[in-house]
Amino acid sequence: MPKFNFHLHDIKVKRLLKSILIPAISILILFLIDISLDIHEEIAPKHLIIEFLIYVVTIYIGYIFYRFYKLEKKTIKDVQRNISETNTEIKYWQNQNKTLIDGLSKKIHEEFKQWQLTLAETDVALLIIKGFSLEEIAGLRGTSERTIRDQAASVYHKAKLRNRVELSAYFLEELLSPMDR
Repeated sequence: MPKFNFHLHDIKVKRLLKSILIPAISILILFLIDISLDIHEEIAPKHLIIEFLIYVVTIYIGYIFYRFYKLEKKTIKDVQRNISETNTEIKYWQNQNKTLIDGLSKKIHEEFKQWQLTLAETDVALLIIKGFSLEEIAGLRGTSERTIRDQAASVYHKAKLRNRVELSAYFLEELLSPMDR
């Protein structure tokens, strides 16, 4: 699966803010010039008030953009922290259960050899067990979804199983012993 590039996204948001900055400064300068000209020409106060309100609304809109940027930046940092914590938990779990994982992996590959799966079928079967969809597997393997569907069907046939659920359950069944009551 493609990973989200937080750094690239942050750069795009900064570019957007920079592209808004020049027009915002231009509006400020034009507003100040307009107000100074209006004062010298003794324009009606209502006109000055309306222009001032337009300026205030423009500044408020700029403030809203800035707040969205800060909120998005905070959200991205929270997601990055969550991913980091999750990766740490995964590594801890994997280290704690390395013997079990290695044993299960060995058992799966032994079973695949008994079923006489090809290398491609083995790859597809492992990705199915990991929970990938046929479309995702096709993307990962660089083949058509039709090819992956045919390979998956071949795996099910050779294993005498009906579908992806039975394939996963076949290996999980040995891991899950009945609970003592």
